[in-house]
Amino acid sequence: MKRIITEVLSWSLGRLPLQSYNPLTISGGNVDMKNFKPGSSGVDFGRPPLLETKPPVSARIEEVSLDEKIASLTRALRIACDSPKDAGIQTELDSAEQELKELQREFDLDQNAYYSKTNYAADTAGKAKIDAEAQQVQYLQSEVERLQGELTAAKPNQILN
Repeated sequence: MKRIITEVLSWSLGRLPLQSYNPLTISGGNVDMKNFKPGSSGVDFGRPPLLETKPPVSARIEEVSLDEKIASLTRALRIACDSPKDAGIQTELDSAEQELKELQREFDLDQNAYYSKTNYAADTAGKAKIDAEAQQVQYLQSEVERLQGELTAAKPNQILN
């Protein structure tokens, strides 16, 4: 091993031409055959690989459902306690944020599908779709920011009254 390292270092410094490389190989009785089966490639770990086909845990589904209900009730309470003008803005803001989340997920999926193709540069229809979705996401983001600004601008006036 030391000879090989010395030879490679000498070759990399330009002093010697690289002679044939003869690494140590496992052969004959050096291999423990209990993890290898004839005719298959790779290592056998004793059982087939597990697939992720199990259904989600029902407790986690209930937890997510409860979280969504709590968030919905919190939004409804906030809207009910605000002035009618603020409640309208908050309702618009909530629906715009929800639409933005859905559009962002769809955009991410479409973008991943587009760039996973080997010839994505030739797919002009896919590129046009992604560009249009990107513009929609950008428009919705600006709309959400505008509504948030409108809502925060109305809040200080309410405290002073």
